[in-house]
Amino acid sequence: IMRECRDVIHETILIGTMVENEGVVMEQVLGSHPFKFSLDLGMRMPVHCAAPCKAIVAFLPEGEKKQVLKSLKYTRYNENTITTATGFKAELKTVVEDGYALDRAEQLHGAHCIAAPVFDQYGYPIAAIWTTGPSDRLKAESFEELGKVIKQHADMISHRLGYDALNATPI
Repeated sequence: IMRECRDVIHETILIGTMVENEGVVMEQVLGSHPFKFSLDLGMRMPVHCAAPCKAIVAFLPEGEKKQVLKSLKYTRYNENTITTATGFKAELKTVVEDGYALDRAEQLHGAHCIAAPVFDQYGYPIAAIWTTGPSDRLKAESFEELGKVIKQHADMISHRLGYDALNATPI
C-alpha cells in the first residue's frame, strides 16, 4: 500500500507510531524523484510539529490525549512551529475535521509533511502514514488533494488490520 501511495504522490512515504510521547519512524518507501527525503528508521519526532504525531494524537481517546498534551514542551524550531497548548489543540481539531494532519515546515525549513492515522480493529490510532518532501513540490495549495490521497491509503491499511470489520455488513 505504501508503494502504491508513493506511485501516486512520487514522494517518500513513511509509516510510524508513538512511543513514550514521541513519534518513531518504522519504515519508508523512497520517493521516485532524483532528490528524495530519507529518514533513519527509529528516528524520533516531536509531537507538536510532526504530522504523523498530530494524526495519531488527534484521534486518541480523550484521557490519553490529555496526558500527551500535558507532557509536551512546545520547543520552537522556527517561526512556523506551534508553541502553545491552545494552538496545538486547535490544530488537532482541524486534523479530526480533515482526516489528515500537516507539518508546514514547522521543524525543518523547506520540508512539508502530510499524514493520516492508521486504526486497528477497535478504532484506536496505532500508527500513521505520511509523505514528506520539499515545499516546492509538496505545495500548500496541494495539501487538500494530497491529504485525501494519504488518507485513502491509510484507510486501506486500517481496513487490512480489521478496522470497521465489526460494523461491516456480511456479503
